[in-house]
Amino acid sequence: PEQTDEGTRPLGLMDQLRAALESEQLMPASARMGEIAKALGPSWKAWPKDARGSLGESGVRAALDEFFVQHRGWKIKGLAQAQDKSALAVPPTRGFGDSLPTAVRDILEARLARQGLELHEVAIVIATVEKVIEASGPEDWVEPLGSFGASLRACAFLVTLVSSILIMWSSAQQALESFKAAGTAAPFLSKLGLVEDKCKAN
Repeated sequence: PEQTDEGTRPLGLMDQLRAALESEQLMPASARMGEIAKALGPSWKAWPKDARGSLGESGVRAALDEFFVQHRGWKIKGLAQAQDKSALAVPPTRGFGDSLPTAVRDILEARLARQGLELHEVAIVIATVEKVIEASGPEDWVEPLGSFGASLRACAFLVTLVSSILIMWSSAQQALESFKAAGTAAPFLSKLGLVEDKCKAN
């Protein structure tokens, strides 16, 4: 049954995990969950979702595996999807074995069986697992990736760098259009030693 607070309102995933974790130190920071949600954004659009826009068990498994490989260089033991189709029915948390606190695993499995997870909830799960791994040490969790892991981290850095440059360029273009619309582009560009025609040519 779903946990509720004193007012019988269903507890959110974050509140349930807070109650289940053995230490407050294992709770991830809100800023970290935001970073993870942002990192998942591009792939999130491509993953198959239900009518609520939530990921099921296989989708959450893929999200965890992709994030930890690309952004931490961690290949989590038991997380990669097995090839036979019967594995689709196995919750991704089951592969963690005893490494993940039982109460946490039960909460996640119940949530996945009932309704799947939305983007911010997947970020909560990843941040929580990440925190547990950091606290206990990655040795019992992570398969060695060697030079392949370093290559994946380098690729992830390059993707982030290119994305940032494109965002900055787009913002600059929008600012220039705003200046032009307000009739202030020419004086602004002249102070920079530029002319509007030269900007257009570029």
